[in-house]
Amino acid sequence: SDLNRPRIIEVSQISRAIVNDFLFRNINHIKTIKDKNLATVLLEQFEDAVDKPSFLPFTNDKNLKPILDYFHLYPENNDSLKSWAEALYVSEKTLARRFQKVIGMTFLEWRSRFRFIKSTEFLKTSLTIHEISNKLGYSNPSSFIIMFKKFTNMTPENYRKQFKK
Repeated sequence: SDLNRPRIIEVSQISRAIVNDFLFRNINHIKTIKDKNLATVLLEQFEDAVDKPSFLPFTNDKNLKPILDYFHLYPENNDSLKSWAEALYVSEKTLARRFQKVIGMTFLEWRSRFRFIKSTEFLKTSLTIHEISNKLGYSNPSSFIIMFKKFTNMTPENYRKQFKK
């Protein structure tokens, strides 16, 4: 693998342990032979790591791109896959298969991931949880909180507090 290109990788237990060790000891610069050796192992682990698919894939597919683009403009949109299929003059089944084949996940999973990423941006602002949930098309804040916890194992408010430290 090439360390000069951005990648999403499967992190090994060894890599995780070395990174945690560096963080625990607040290592910002390699100064000792021991740390140099650990850093070398870490780089080797990164080189050998298996690439993971993108958390939020995008495509230029003629049927899917208009949908994905629309969500970037209107993340609160709750149109069903059926209504998108009708708008694009394809069957719902065809559109569902296309999502799975091209994007690698269902329409609902993609939308959920997209909204999660948008929510992390909104949580860095002064918007309330209720306002964020509305901006993302959730019928109530509880639904938003459940989705957020699915991805992070923490509430949006706890996530927000981490960035205010």
